[in-house]
Amino acid sequence: MRVGNDIVDLAVAPKLEGRRGKRWIEKVCSLEEQFCFVPENIHQKTVWRLWSMKESAYKAHKQLEPDSVFSPHQTLCIMTNLKDGLVMIDGRTYVTRTITSEDFVYTTASSDQETPPITRAFKLASSYNKDQGLEVRAAALSDAAEQLHVPLSELNIHKDEAHVPRLNFGKDKHSMMISFTHHCDYAGYALSLSSQK
Repeated sequence: MRVGNDIVDLAVAPKLEGRRGKRWIEKVCSLEEQFCFVPENIHQKTVWRLWSMKESAYKAHKQLEPDSVFSPHQTLCIMTNLKDGLVMIDGRTYVTRTITSEDFVYTTASSDQETPPITRAFKLASSYNKDQGLEVRAAALSDAAEQLHVPLSELNIHKDEAHVPRLNFGKDKHSMMISFTHHCDYAGYALSLSSQK
């Protein structure tokens, strides 16, 4: 199973949205997606939900198609309800789940409709970009050790030849797909429960 995720800090998003405006939405969103909102009265959380759906699905897609290039206008998002959705990229469909709070919009994407990934979104303690990356990885390792009943010392994260992160563990060198995201004060990870040797 391939996974991806994306988070948008809503305290910062209005500044980004103001710079981008209607023309940005036309570049990023397909005509079908633009029907989800009236451009003159854009609902901020809807725009950022569509964006995070696209980003998270692209991260999952990149695990299957390492040479793919992110092209938000060429992805189609369908919001099936307030949390769930589908994203189509290059003939593949990814299932998404979005958590929307007052503080952030967080989406996970998966290539498997049956098995949701282990995922968590949280407020970061650090405001330094490098420390944030370390903090989200430490949280993912700690949670994975607990979920998999594996000592933390047996887990490690590395990037494969396509620069996609993987969680490795055990004497048999099991490997699981993992995705990280952080934006300003918030971060998250998504971990596939399907192991690969």
